[in-house]
Amino acid sequence: MLNPHEAALESKCERIARIITRQYGVKVKIEGGRAYIDLENKVIVLPHMKGDALEHVAGMIDGFLDHECSHAIFTDGSLVIDTAKGDRALWNFWNVIEDSWVEREMGKRFIGCGQNLRRLNEAVMKQNREHWDSADGIQKLATAMAECWRGLSCPDDFYGDPVVGDLLRALDPEVQAGYKITSTQGALDLARRILDKIQSMSPPPPQPQGSEENQPEEGEGDGQGQGSGDAEGEETGNDKNDQNSKGSEGQANSSSQEPQEAPEGESECQGMDPQQQSVQEQAQALQAAIEGGDFGDFKDAEDLMNDLLSEVPDRIRDSDPEEYYVFSEEYDEETHYGDKDRWDWSDEYRELRNEISDYLGSIATTLELALAAEAQARWVGGSRRGRKFDKRAFPAWVCGSRDDRIYRQKEQHEAWDVAVSLLWDCSGSMQRFRPGSPSYLARLAAIAFHEALTRVGIMHEVLGFNTGGTSHPELTGRVEKAKDQGEDLDRYSRLAERDQRMVFVPWGAEDGRAICAINGRSANRDGECVMWAAKRLAMRPEKRKVLIVGSDGRPNGARYGYTEKKYLQEVVGQVISAGIELYAIGIMDDNVKKYYPHHLTINSIEELPGAVMHQLAQALFQRQGTNHGYLPEIRKPGYR
Repeated sequence: MLNPHEAALESKCERIARIITRQYGVKVKIEGGRAYIDLENKVIVLPHMKGDALEHVAGMIDGFLDHECSHAIFTDGSLVIDTAKGDRALWNFWNVIEDSWVEREMGKRFIGCGQNLRRLNEAVMKQNREHWDSADGIQKLATAMAECWRGLSCPDDFYGDPVVGDLLRALDPEVQAGYKITSTQGALDLARRILDKIQSMSPPPPQPQGSEENQPEEGEGDGQGQGSGDAEGEETGNDKNDQNSKGSEGQANSSSQEPQEAPEGESECQGMDPQQQSVQEQAQALQAAIEGGDFGDFKDAEDLMNDLLSEVPDRIRDSDPEEYYVFSEEYDEETHYGDKDRWDWSDEYRELRNEISDYLGSIATTLELALAAEAQARWVGGSRRGRKFDKRAFPAWVCGSRDDRIYRQKEQHEAWDVAVSLLWDCSGSMQRFRPGSPSYLARLAAIAFHEALTRVGIMHEVLGFNTGGTSHPELTGRVEKAKDQGEDLDRYSRLAERDQRMVFVPWGAEDGRAICAINGRSANRDGECVMWAAKRLAMRPEKRKVLIVGSDGRPNGARYGYTEKKYLQEVVGQVISAGIELYAIGIMDDNVKKYYPHHLTINSIEELPGAVMHQLAQALFQRQGTNHGYLPEIRKPGYR
């Protein structure tokens, strides 16, 4: 039962959501454990913040809501999702530009937002500045641009920085253009211009001397230099930012566009002024990170809010009951997918499978060879009955030994006799489906899991869970009836709320197209759903049973936080005691170590497919911590 103070804070959070909805016309939902905005549906999602959590973020919550409301009001979500899909570098640069201009628009339309947003941005930039001296170039460039466009700094404040100072000076036309953005399309266009310009200023990798690429074609002579000049003019003409920029910054820009052809015996950097050389070096250092879509440790408003929430300790135990009770599990929603749904996902599934085809082929082959080696038939001696003699024991028996264990039996290794279940947390923090997002990588991981095990013939299923089950009037009526009868409902961790449990790939199915339904919504009651998956697994006839749980946080969906977490620990112990092998994967969150004895935490979502297969390999090929030589090496796939 919640104490009055906690109940009042919870009502305050709900009241904030109603005020935002009424004032800005933006839909706000309170669910899950993370704060974010669903751009596609124009919905701001706040976590369940009670007691200490709400107090801890009280100074930032108003600014965060104003920031996300500015996105909901001004950002064209469908445009950016369609345009930047698959290009993480473009998405990241767009996000920095978009954040700045929507906040400016928000301040113009709603005067009172300015102070909230400034306080929020000062906290965000302070976080980005904490490790400034050791920060990489991409983080410094993003921080400098974000501070300038928000009016917290001026461009020349960063010109002395040895990592990005000269590059930022060369990008001055783009920085100035950032102050004038008025649309999502404009922000996307500027992000492209910045990426293209950094690439153009980054010198190409040096060609080996004597290579065919460095040799002029027959009859070219000095015309090669003229051709280089023409190429330079064409490139400069495509850079709209350099058409009217002159002066010191313009000289830096134009100098970066000089022909790269150096006289024979002279390096490319000779004859180049120091500032131009510095620009090239800084641009080249950033290019590798940009191509990989890596934005370093740069933080934005959403990151700050979720970092603050992660610092909040668990709720006080005295306010929560020790035992976890559910009013009824009868009405929980178990979703299966029909032929029409699977047909609609055919193209998407094929595209995702093709994206990991090389990686999938190698891991499936490794699993196949390893299982084949493990599953070879073996003759085991020491039996008193059988059809074949044990060649080691039979001679001694003939010579008078009383040991009559002279036969041998053919045994099949247990590695084939296994059922594996993958249970995936599909709560709200897994939402925002786009390349590089948790839900996107979760689909790739599940596809790799399914395709590899299908290929080697291992029985398996792929499941998901969240608290997104729709309400059921009969269950609500039963709860109300119990209340009228005087039953103590405060002891229940879950009353009329329903779980949604998804069966993406049922036992024995080869069709994995429903994996494309993996996405995030609502919250997560891990303990109940781990037990659900374990009960499904326990019904399998296979001798060995393996359950792999993927989660990006702690359980967060019941009424009592302490009780819910304690219950998950109890469920894990009960599942393991029942003889089910249990493994967990923490996605950019190490909370799994609090609940699962066997766990693996990844700090980058790009590692996710490999992590799933690594846990599977450990489960299949390790016995009591001993590797029998069949644990495959997991090769990280190359994402586009």
